[in-house]
Amino acid sequence: MGKGRQQVVLVGLRGERQLRSVPKDHTVHQLKKDILQDTHTSSGLNEKSLKLSYQSKMMDERVLLSTISDMAVIQLVAELPGGQSE
Repeated sequence: MGKGRQQVVLVGLRGERQLRSVPKDHTVHQLKKDILQDTHTSSGLNEKSLKLSYQSKMMDERVLLSTISDMAVIQLVAELPGGQSE
């Protein structure tokens, strides 16, 4: 693996796992864009509805991927419309 890259394990919405090599200088937002670009489904996901979780916490989109460990497990989470506020 090059010095400017690291590997992360993405866990998809259905539990599928994907090993992905990512640039360390990319942000979480850039990773989300890459994931959505690679997703050729009619899932209806977009940048607002797709969230990434690392160590059971939602990831801030401005954070650099270099701040997480190599081979980190990142969970994809879909924010769905619905619910009712009173």
